[in-house]
Amino acid sequence: GDVYCWESRWTFVLVAPVDAVMLACPGSVLTVLFGADYDRMATPVRILALGVLVNVLFGFNGITVDSLNKVKLIIGRQVIALVFNVAACAVLIPYFGATGAAIATSSSLLCINLTASLLLSQQTGITPHNLKLFAVACGFAVSVAVGLAVHSVPMENVLRIALVGAVTVTVCTALSYLLSSRSERRAIKTAVGSRLTTLVFHHLFHPTT
Repeated sequence: GDVYCWESRWTFVLVAPVDAVMLACPGSVLTVLFGADYDRMATPVRILALGVLVNVLFGFNGITVDSLNKVKLIIGRQVIALVFNVAACAVLIPYFGATGAAIATSSSLLCINLTASLLLSQQTGITPHNLKLFAVACGFAVSVAVGLAVHSVPMENVLRIALVGAVTVTVCTALSYLLSSRSERRAIKTAVGSRLTTLVFHHLFHPTT
């Protein structure tokens, strides 16, 4: 359970900057990548970002259920998700187009995560309830709010994207680190130190030409 919660929290930290940008300023991202004509797709992108947020907040429930190697559980949750997605698409897309497709997809992610979490709780006792992850998610919400607040401030799209991403990285990483136990902090410092040493060694002894 502890490993599951730790992995879920730090995975959220890794995904948070991208998701925050997609929630706070999707129009800026679409304009930079594809041009101003695609700005009208901001709403579907924002809805899809909500789906991704839900998926990450629930953690590795689906993978963990599949690792139990119980065929009925694996097939059952996939069939439920498929049926729900097809039905949602059939109902929403004719009326709402791309926005309807985004709603159907995000709703399907919520459905499959609720199903997987229920199965995981029944089989192992592991639940998605994670107060530390909730605290980091609150920091994420603040970062998105900052991004939405500066949306009306005139600035380059790239700068706006960088600002939202930087605020989110700082807030979520700091919160997750502060909420980590001493052993977790030592492991993080060791891993980061080892990685930096490897990079420095490679730069010194194997310089690029």
